[in-house]
Amino acid sequence: MPYLARLLYVFAVQGLLTVALVQSIAWAQVPGIDSEEQALLTLINNYRASQGMPPLALSPTLSQAADFHSNWMADNNCYSHQCPGEPDPVQRTWDAGYPNVATGFGENIAAGVATAVEVFEQWGNSSVSNRTMISSRGTGQLAISSTGNSIFRAVGIARVYKPASNYSYWWTAVFGTIDDTGTPSIINQLTILDNPNLTIPFKKNYLYTFQAMGGVAPYAWSVKGKLPPGLRLQKCGNLQGWPRKAGTYTVNITVRDKKGNQLSRVFTLNVLPPINGSFRLDRKPATRYWPENQVMIFNLAGQQLLQQHTSKVTVPQQWTQHLSSGIYLAIVEDRDSTGQVVRRELKKIAIKN
Repeated sequence: MPYLARLLYVFAVQGLLTVALVQSIAWAQVPGIDSEEQALLTLINNYRASQGMPPLALSPTLSQAADFHSNWMADNNCYSHQCPGEPDPVQRTWDAGYPNVATGFGENIAAGVATAVEVFEQWGNSSVSNRTMISSRGTGQLAISSTGNSIFRAVGIARVYKPASNYSYWWTAVFGTIDDTGTPSIINQLTILDNPNLTIPFKKNYLYTFQAMGGVAPYAWSVKGKLPPGLRLQKCGNLQGWPRKAGTYTVNITVRDKKGNQLSRVFTLNVLPPINGSFRLDRKPATRYWPENQVMIFNLAGQQLLQQHTSKVTVPQQWTQHLSSGIYLAIVEDRDSTGQVVRRELKKIAIKN
């Protein structure tokens, strides 16, 4: 698998890459869900309901991917999203037969606790794992979250007990944006289906349609707060226009159904400007890590175009001046004193030369 494909599973970039299936796995049948796995599914769905999010269906393919990883962690005493010799999370999910991870997927793991309540509390106390459970944007070391405008609609959960291993109990939950169970959910409660973080291109024609379910259609949409200049929200739910000012805008979007029931949610709209040949990292240089960062730039097809080391937070313009104007991906790695990668940051950048 190309280097970029192996890295980007931790970011779950929406619709940017196609990763070839390069390794075949012999999947075992996943046993029926046990009482604690069912309890965790119930806890997660109750939590999602309190946040205005739809419940997750229990996916058999995601459950296979989760069971595979829990067993691998237990057999190898390795608490990680990818253990040595193991296929990465994207590969595991695809090989289990899940229809599509390109629209976003996520993974939470836990070890050393036996009950669903303990796992749920651990994930709730982690900002990244918590965002994964409620389908909000985020990335991190112990959870993988989706980006873009999709939300999770299915999950697979696996608890493996191997008393001779270091932690005895090993948990994995794999989240996906497609419900592949074949049994559509019936939801009476009015629900907004959109991710609350939208990324909007600068000075380009833009159209995004908000979606709702439950209640009684048709739906009417409205907004309170300042939209990005050049955009307007139509009653039908279309957010469209030509955004002419970059920045971050926080607005309250409300949907009302035919019977007058309504639901509101806060949305963050990020209008990204083009950057003239250079870009800044969203953090200060790490002082306790290796003094240099490795920066790699790829095109959207996954081809690596540049690899450099720098101790600064600004990538010099001469690095990118030979690139044509367009959208690129940049990966920044921090390494510890042994040379091991301890942190990665992904940026989607626009270069205008």
